Amino acid sequence: SRSYNLGMEWEGITNTWFSVNVFYNAIDNLIAFRRSSMDSAGLLVYKTENFEKAYTAGIESSVLTKINSYFSTGLG
Repeated sequence: SRSYNLGMEWEGITNTWFSVNVFYNAIDNLIAFRRSSMDSAGLLVYKTENFEKAYTAGIESSVLTKINSYFSTGLG
């Protein structure tokens, strides 16, 4: 697998903190589980499957505000 990540954090106005993170992951020969069927007892049966290539990518961001020395609130 190969992973790339770029992140930044910034403390802006008093008691407020911002962050952003961009990521990309490339995976070769990923082995994963896939639902196959249901057996006679009603239980799900899973089997392994090989995926030649897979990737994930995205952006994460958050903001956190300190209310006082005991409490803070955030959104991500």
